[in-house]
Amino acid sequence: MTRRSVRICLWFFLAVVVLAVQAAAQPPELGAIHQFHEGHEGEDPGASDPLEFRPLSDTPCQGGFADVYPCQNVDLESFIPLADLGAALPRERAAGLWGWTDPQTRREYALIALRNRVTFVDITNPKQPQVLGWLLGVAMDQPNREVNVYGNHAYIVADGSGADNGIQVFDLTQLRGRSGPPVSFPVTSRLASAGKVHTFTVNSETGFGYGQGGTCGGLRTIDLRDPANPRDLGCWRHNVHSYIHDSQCVIYRGPDDRFRGREICFASAAGALLVLDVTDKSAPPRPLGETSYPGNSFAHQAWLTEDHRYLLLNDEGDEIVERENTRTHLFDVSDLTAPDPFAFHEHATQATDHNLYVHNGKVYEANYRAGLRILDHSRIAQGVLDEIAFFDIVPQSEESGFDGAWNVYPFFGSGSIIVSGIGQGLYVLRERQERLPATCKPGPDTLCALGNRLIIEADWRDPQTGAVGKGRVAKRGGNFGSFSFFDDQGGIDAMVKVVPSGRQVKILWGQLTSVPFTIRIIDTKQKTMTRLSSGSTPCGGVQTLKGASLTGGETSDHAALYFAGEDLVFTGGPHETGSCKPGPNRLCLLNRRIAVELSWRDRGASGQGKASKVSDLAGTFGLRTPAGSDVAVKALETGTRIRILWGSLTSAAYTLRVTDTASGQVKVYSNPAGTFCGGVDPEAFEH
Repeated sequence: MTRRSVRICLWFFLAVVVLAVQAAAQPPELGAIHQFHEGHEGEDPGASDPLEFRPLSDTPCQGGFADVYPCQNVDLESFIPLADLGAALPRERAAGLWGWTDPQTRREYALIALRNRVTFVDITNPKQPQVLGWLLGVAMDQPNREVNVYGNHAYIVADGSGADNGIQVFDLTQLRGRSGPPVSFPVTSRLASAGKVHTFTVNSETGFGYGQGGTCGGLRTIDLRDPANPRDLGCWRHNVHSYIHDSQCVIYRGPDDRFRGREICFASAAGALLVLDVTDKSAPPRPLGETSYPGNSFAHQAWLTEDHRYLLLNDEGDEIVERENTRTHLFDVSDLTAPDPFAFHEHATQATDHNLYVHNGKVYEANYRAGLRILDHSRIAQGVLDEIAFFDIVPQSEESGFDGAWNVYPFFGSGSIIVSGIGQGLYVLRERQERLPATCKPGPDTLCALGNRLIIEADWRDPQTGAVGKGRVAKRGGNFGSFSFFDDQGGIDAMVKVVPSGRQVKILWGQLTSVPFTIRIIDTKQKTMTRLSSGSTPCGGVQTLKGASLTGGETSDHAALYFAGEDLVFTGGPHETGSCKPGPNRLCLLNRRIAVELSWRDRGASGQGKASKVSDLAGTFGLRTPAGSDVAVKALETGTRIRILWGSLTSAAYTLRVTDTASGQVKVYSNPAGTFCGGVDPEAFEH
């Protein structure tokens, strides 16, 4: 038997012993979870031998490979093997990873955790990284060591057998100006009361950190507002899902306006996804919603899309238990009290997925033996992710198991991406620019704007039925247009306008449906993509795209019109004939039963809206020209009522006068000057 075979057998035997001890000492639920997770993560008997690796630099992806690594649209800037990161153990392994950018010098640093230390690497020149030194742990030889950053301080935790590591605090400004041989840095402070912590996440907006797993088991809240002297605010456990493995905590800016502006944690609790309100630190976290999903084995870690409408979750056990391909689970979290696991994306490999993050409309996944996978989530409303790039750090295998990419950090301003390889080391990577179309070609699903420079498309998903589709263009103009989502209705469901103004371009959009949608805007000149997602307020949205790059801006409130959870059903069939007479300022809808007129005022001017019919259900008004599309109106028959919906692409004052010619009843809807809103009247007229 070879020396390597003996080492593999010993590892496997030790892992089995650890599992048996842990299972006997813990409650059944936690024992089962830890038997799978704590005993195995980072302890794969088939893991790569760190002695097999050599440093690499400036190795582009050519012909599908960068040196020995399979790749697509990702170049290798540099690779530092474990032996050069301060590895000091016979069975050294890497684990957690994070990044820090010095706000004073703008230099970039990788922080990579090993079994007994965290090593600091200056990657400002990504092709020539420099190992500056390390911070030794309190608990040594730990397979689960993690690091995160708040401001200019790093927080290091560990979980496993042996001594409690607590939370070590390291002042990262000690790295400023460093060069020369690597050194062992002193710890800045330590919060010993935290004990063992499995993962540690930070909400940089509030200055609070959250420890998961370990001694607490649930969620441990840490006050980081005095960064060098964190305060332990205590441990909280859910009454059913008592083990929380990871979380993302944010100031919520999503479509559920009941909780907008509050601090919300999305916790991966092994058996479920929990949504927690942690705003009030003087009280325990308040559970808002929870859900599981088909095939749940171990809900491991999750991350929100940037509009806070969707959440993507990786399950660390389903590939092993179910023997299926890697799955990224997709949740609609537009209602925080009822998160909806509406779809999953199936990858091409069976590699176990570990951690993922969302940045600039893309998903960056560390999928163990499949390495780094990069996916475009612009079609997430349809339950679809599109893989656009990858870098496989375990060429010999794409099977499930615990070797390869542990974590990825894609948030550096320079575009550098760092990945920690469990049995390999530190990879510094760079994604190649995504190839986008050179010009816009108008089509049944495509609007063009700014002289065919901008491509505008819409995708939708009906959460009631699971149906998905692309928006069909209902009306188009030079810099505006509208989409219909349901061919059998022929109405207007979303509208968009592009307004250039000097070096700024504004995108205005509105909605006349309860169905969630995403609008994609591709700038074919600058090769950039912007995504706008609907929300839950009865208003339109405005995004300012600054400068020639057309990339900036925060979105305002969005335009979804929800109806208290009631399913919106189009009844179809023949309509009662009305007496509306169409004219240049009048729309006639529902077989001439509904008459709609618009009057407006804007900066001293006033007038009647110019009507343009789109279908028997819907039409638009231009304030000054019928070719415009400033306000859209739709009439829908649902049950015993006729609903009136309108969407707006103007902040001018206007009044809609809607008449049911069958009954003579009149409804008047007004939009005050300076308000960018549409609306809905679900009880407008009796059917």
